[in-house]
Amino acid sequence: MKNVFIVLIAFTAFVACNNTNQSTDNSVEQNVTQQTMSDDSKSESTKDESPSNVMLGTWIGEMSGKKLTIMIESIDGITLTGYNILGSNKRSLKGTFTDGDWDQPCTKAYETILNEPGDDVNDGIFSIKFVGYEDEEETDMGPECKGNLKGVEAYGEWTPNKSKTVKEFSLEKEQ
Repeated sequence: MKNVFIVLIAFTAFVACNNTNQSTDNSVEQNVTQQTMSDDSKSESTKDESPSNVMLGTWIGEMSGKKLTIMIESIDGITLTGYNILGSNKRSLKGTFTDGDWDQPCTKAYETILNEPGDDVNDGIFSIKFVGYEDEEETDMGPECKGNLKGVEAYGEWTPNKSKTVKEFSLEKEQ
C-alpha cells in the first residue's frame, strides 16, 4: 500500500515538472487514484462479510454418544460442500446457507441445510447455525467491533431420511 502511494507521489511530481501533455498525464493519474481507491474498498468490504471466515474448516462435537466431525471444504455462492464423520461412518454433504439471526453484538450467524447423499439407510439432513464472533475493543461509546470475524461455535440437529427422530448437537471449530 505504501509503495502505491510513493509511486503516486513520484508520478504527480513528475507530471508537475513536465507539463508537456497535461490531459494525458491527468487521466493516467486519475486512473491510478481510482484503482488504489477501489482496491482499498474491496479489501474492507470482504473482510467482514465473508461467510468463509465463519464456516470453512473442521467442526468437532458429539451426537448420540459418538464423535461428530463436520468438514466444510468449500463455499460457492450460497452452496456449501464437505463431509461428516460420525463414529466410523463418513458421508459427503452438500447444501445451502442463508444469513441467520444472533442476538449478541459483533456476531454474524449463518443457517445451513446440509444433505447427505440419501443412498444409505442412515443418511439424513443437518440443520446447523454457524456463529462467528468479531474481536471487540472497549471505547468511550461502549464496545466497538473490530472486524476480525472468526467461526467459533455451531448448533444444530440431524433428521434421518427414514424417520423423524431428531438428534441435537453442538460443535466447536478446530483451530
